[in-house]
Amino acid sequence: MCFSATASFLTTGLTAAMGLASLRRAKTWRELPLALAPVFFAVQQGLEGLLWLNLPAAPDGSLSTGLAFLFLVLAEAFWPIYAPIAVMLIEPNQGRRRLILACVAAGLGVGTYLLWYIVNWPHGAVIQDGHIVYINGTKHGVVVALAYSDEAGHRFRFEAGQSFRFHSGRCSDLKPAIFRTDPGSR
Repeated sequence: MCFSATASFLTTGLTAAMGLASLRRAKTWRELPLALAPVFFAVQQGLEGLLWLNLPAAPDGSLSTGLAFLFLVLAEAFWPIYAPIAVMLIEPNQGRRRLILACVAAGLGVGTYLLWYIVNWPHGAVIQDGHIVYINGTKHGVVVALAYSDEAGHRFRFEAGQSFRFHSGRCSDLKPAIFRTDPGSR
């Protein structure tokens, strides 16, 4: 998690175990992407745990930079694309699948855009006030931030008529990049 190596590694272990249990319970190929979601989240949290261990020793080192890059790719580019596709695959209702397709399109647009920025602009991570703050070399516009937060908050809304929302608090997992600290404000 975004507040200690111990929390990150504990989350890694628990979500990996849940992912393996989910994979065993998946009955069709359409359920596999959703069942794999905890495994991908475990990888993301494992990367963050490694960052907690490495940032104090070598904040500008190649390992810290690589771990921050991989974390940002998962948190900002992978999830907006992957999650709505996983939900769309398990939705039995054709009408709701068409609605979820709008989330897939938004996720593809936002995820691709954010991946481009992660690859082409400086990025990194710092420990600040007991949290890891992920830094990207640019600020994203309000439209991108709103699309990201809207897509992240609504991607599970159509599944089985339920309404689920993510709230990331101070953690960076699903937080729009516009709210991150930029290098000039340190």
